[in-house]
Amino acid sequence: MPNPSKSARELSHVRISQLEEQVEQMGQQMKRLTQENHKLKQDLRFFEVMLIEQYHMLLHLLGKDQSKCLIQSVAPYPET
Repeated sequence: MPNPSKSARELSHVRISQLEEQVEQMGQQMKRLTQENHKLKQDLRFFEVMLIEQYHMLLHLLGKDQSKCLIQSVAPYPET
C-alpha cells in the first residue's frame, strides 16, 4: 500500500484539527444551553409560585374558601 503524500497527510491533520475544534465548540455551546435551560426552568418555577400566591390572595380578597377551590377548576366569579 503506497504511503500518502505529505500534502495528503497535512490535509488529514488539518481536517482532524478542524473537526476537533468543532467538537470543542459544540461541547461549549451545549454547556451554555444546558445552563440557560436550567436558569429558565428556575425562572419558570418562580413565576408559577408567584402566580399561585397571587391567585390565593385574590381568592382571599374575594372571600372564597380556598380549601374547596382548585386552580384548574375554579368557576368564574358570578355576576350579581
